[in-house]
Amino acid sequence: MRHRAVRWLTAVTATFALAGRGGAQAESPLPPHPVQAIVGQLAQRYRVPVLLDPEVTIRARPELPSGQLDLPKALDRLCARLPGAGWRRVYLPKSPRNEPPRPERLGALVRIFNRMAPNSLGVERPSGAGLARFERTQAAAAVEETQLRMWGLEPEPLYLIYSTTSSNDGRPPEARMADFQRQQLALAIPEDQLGLSKVQVVTMMQRLPKADMERLATNTVAASYQLWDATPPAQREAMMQQTMRQIERFQPSPAQGGTHPPAPRSGGKVPNRLGELIHMTRSLAAPDEARFIFDPTLLVVEAPKPPAAGAPLPKALDALVQPLSGVGWRHLQTVKATAGRPDTSQTVAGLCDALRSLEGIELSAVAFQDPGGTTTRYRFWAGRDQELPAARDPRWDERPVYAVFNTITGAEGRTLEERLSRLQWQQFQTMFQMSPQQLTRSMEDAFRSYESASPAMQERLLALPLMSGMMAGWFPRHAKESGRAGQ
Repeated sequence: MRHRAVRWLTAVTATFALAGRGGAQAESPLPPHPVQAIVGQLAQRYRVPVLLDPEVTIRARPELPSGQLDLPKALDRLCARLPGAGWRRVYLPKSPRNEPPRPERLGALVRIFNRMAPNSLGVERPSGAGLARFERTQAAAAVEETQLRMWGLEPEPLYLIYSTTSSNDGRPPEARMADFQRQQLALAIPEDQLGLSKVQVVTMMQRLPKADMERLATNTVAASYQLWDATPPAQREAMMQQTMRQIERFQPSPAQGGTHPPAPRSGGKVPNRLGELIHMTRSLAAPDEARFIFDPTLLVVEAPKPPAAGAPLPKALDALVQPLSGVGWRHLQTVKATAGRPDTSQTVAGLCDALRSLEGIELSAVAFQDPGGTTTRYRFWAGRDQELPAARDPRWDERPVYAVFNTITGAEGRTLEERLSRLQWQQFQTMFQMSPQQLTRSMEDAFRSYESASPAMQERLLALPLMSGMMAGWFPRHAKESGRAGQ
């Protein structure tokens, strides 16, 4: 066994020994938010649903606003006493279960829409996979109700008090973990970087306060032991050997805490081939036929290959970007006032950030109206049963825009190693926020994917932080059982 693997095994054993074998404890219910009682009284008084984003913070418990105020003024008064809080009317599609989305997710969507640079945007996904529209307008009440119904929204609102400052995206940790894992698997990770998570899982836990480290280790050990017991010994042995090989191949870069840059098999730093991609893309259509924009955060590590000559533009774009990790394209429509201006790095970056934000919205439709009356609407039509906005609205530019964009969110590094490092730290932070039950379910999902994957994909799956946490629980268990067998 090589020296690097020995050091890792020693650190793993010392770190996870603090957890013992104890099973995961039952989850305790969260205490109610200190403002929840006031929100409930407002809902009763005005006979409308009022939701509270749990991300709202308080410094001192506010009082219930006077009953002489109408609801908007009462919400103004309440939010003025809550630091970093605002309110919105929320319009939703009719739900068969009549249950609104979780308030923390609605609060996150308000924050996403607030920061979006364009006031209007149409996005068509490739191969007829759907059309999304985003619009921010101010209209008279009668016109507004008609527009809401056209977008499939009920005109009766609920009211949301939300945090204007939180960075939480409002999704459950399991959903965030699955998204981060999908993005990591989309990266073209060199073989010598696959061991990164094995090293970082121990590094992260050693940096935590002792009580936090013990809690995470306990939860991780409990989840990993369940999979240990359900896995045949031969498969366990093969996976542990595969883990050791990943550690031995790992070459840390300065961005990952190393003292020297990685040494890829190519013998040098992996270049960004964005220039090649831009040149090939622009050759697919004449400038007067289409406008192309390129996400400034794009990192292209594979050499792009030109598509077959004569293919229609959508098929050519598919063929060009599909082999490239973390690269996608979308057909956009923008209003004429925006389309007529020259592209700047700021406007292009804003469009691509808006595009990434719209990609992650799971609701079919939603609208938010601020106290001033400005309404922000979003709608997604699955399939190809809708036209892009320009087909029926003269405000929209008829010339299409094709955006080639970075599909990896929250990992805007200048190099592949930096992006991988950031994505993995995000996964470790999510692991720390997960309950024992959530951690077990996510680990089981990743393990099932591993069992059915090809050998190459198994290597990539084993490089996920969640799988590294599982293996960090397995090695001490293996050593313990081997010691027992030798007695």
